[in-house]
Amino acid sequence: MVGQGSTRLPRRFGRNTLSNYAMTIVSLLVAVVTTPVLTHHLGLRGYGVWVITLSVISYLEVLELGLGNTTVVFVARHASTGDHVALQRTVNTSFAALTGFGVVALIVAVALSFVLPGAIHVALNLRDQAQWLLILLGLDMAVSIPMDTFGGGLIALQRYDLMNASLIVVSVCHAVSWVLILTNGGGLIALGITTVAISIVGQFSRFVLFRRLLPNVKLSPRMVDWGLLRTFVPLSAWNTVGSFLGDFLDYVNVLILSVVRNAATAGIFSVGERLSLLGGTLAGPMTAGYFPHVAELSGQNDVIGLREATLLGSRLVMGTTIPLCLVIGFLAQSTLHVWVGPAFEGVVPSVRILAVAGALASVATMMRTALVGAASPKVPALAMAVATVVDVTLTVILGIQHGMFGVALASLIAGVVYVGILVPIACRKLTIGTFTLFRVLARSHLLPLVVAGAVGWSLSQPLLSYVSSHGRFAGICMLVATGSAILITYLVIFVFTGLSRKERRDGVARLRRIRAPEA
Repeated sequence: MVGQGSTRLPRRFGRNTLSNYAMTIVSLLVAVVTTPVLTHHLGLRGYGVWVITLSVISYLEVLELGLGNTTVVFVARHASTGDHVALQRTVNTSFAALTGFGVVALIVAVALSFVLPGAIHVALNLRDQAQWLLILLGLDMAVSIPMDTFGGGLIALQRYDLMNASLIVVSVCHAVSWVLILTNGGGLIALGITTVAISIVGQFSRFVLFRRLLPNVKLSPRMVDWGLLRTFVPLSAWNTVGSFLGDFLDYVNVLILSVVRNAATAGIFSVGERLSLLGGTLAGPMTAGYFPHVAELSGQNDVIGLREATLLGSRLVMGTTIPLCLVIGFLAQSTLHVWVGPAFEGVVPSVRILAVAGALASVATMMRTALVGAASPKVPALAMAVATVVDVTLTVILGIQHGMFGVALASLIAGVVYVGILVPIACRKLTIGTFTLFRVLARSHLLPLVVAGAVGWSLSQPLLSYVSSHGRFAGICMLVATGSAILITYLVIFVFTGLSRKERRDGVARLRRIRAPEA
């Protein structure tokens, strides 16, 4: 069946995308504001305990075994087709299964509380606090894992605006409470108690929001259907593999470089890598809304709608990622000079290679989203597995021979392998001709890329001369102005040559409706 009148853009696309960016900005601001307060009042040792504990506990999220994404897929499908019985069973089965995983997470956290403080050489006067902090945060994880059913439900219903509103409130409340506690003499235990309390309230707020949208969906042991897990498990397993490998690649290059070279080189490379990833990071808020959208289209067997949504989504993702990668590539040296000083300028060639890799990866971003949303996560996971093997192997070989540049080159080659495997298979599954895909993308982005690239090339050297001879504030202002010129050039040309007249009209109409009440 092919759906009638299907749209290539997700519902509430403008509102959801803006709320995703708002959440990203708030998270960055919270980190910027709270980090100096935490380090000053906790001291370096106390702050180290806080950061390591949060990092370790966050890894326990993997114990949900990909069931969260699988729940989003099936809730979106059943909600779009109006199958309320299947929807009830999906929600209840997911909640029941995730409750068990949450209990396991708490048990692991308690076990870690006896082992981790000694393993990471926590000072004796902080060990009791570290233990209790692990247990408190483990309790938070035990609640948040099953309650993710309802956060995922909001995503499945394409209500990122509600999801992000609750997350923003929680983030701001965390920041305010941390500052108040620390400035009034509180320590790690008080931080842990407050953090967990606010997080749990946030989780229940998402449960309330979900119930308001679907008041007929109720929690009941009688609606748990353990037989559904036979359908969930294959998808969840492949989602877990893909997510784990993606997270692994985020830090493995720095780790390997520290072994084959030294910690100082790895530290310098990590700064450049963080800069190079900015383009892909800022594309995330735009692609997020497509995940439940393609799940709906797949559930309705809307082949044409799924194909058109993937094509338009790919163009938009590249329209966000490529101009940012251009800015990073051309202005890397000036950016590093202003941000962390000239001592880090040796990583500039690596940043440029990684920026190219990021732009290349944007070709596959929407393809992966479409396949996972259409309940076909196996292909992206296998493509990621092959790319991981290539990346790790070449990182060792090229890292020994060429240092940071070799590691960046390994990432680029692994990216080519990933795109080369994923895109043709995804095109076949989504009934998109591979040549058609690249022709559409080239027609949308080639001219903006050439013109904006020329602007970036012509401005990069004058900018470097300016930031090298002026103060940091003046350098930052000029850096922002130059980067904005490249971005605006790219986006203006893309809007007028990469989008059709109808798409431009639809985009303007959606922007005007962002503040309009929902029907």
